[in-house]
Amino acid sequence: MEANVGKPLSIQEIADQLGVSVRQLQLLSRRHCDETLSNQYLDVRLNAAQHMLMYSDKSIVEIAAETGFSSTSTFGRAFKRRLRTNPGRFRASHGRAGSQPLVERGP
Repeated sequence: MEANVGKPLSIQEIADQLGVSVRQLQLLSRRHCDETLSNQYLDVRLNAAQHMLMYSDKSIVEIAAETGFSSTSTFGRAFKRRLRTNPGRFRASHGRAGSQPLVERGP
């Protein structure tokens, strides 16, 4: 899933790669992770987005696209639902915006 953050695979594609049926994959996900595969994939994508917000200068529009969201509004809703804040506020309090550079640049 991490290798396909920008272009998320369908559950069918993941099942095919693993050689199991979609139903088996969903049951395994619930049994071993106590969560749906879709929710796990969303968490992977939002974790990648958090990292980009904290450590890159990419715009929120770029981050939304690079983490496989169809629009910034879809990204914003998903982000806020999981993290209880919007991407801009998250970046302001956790990221580079308004803070010292994380890596000092040479002269």
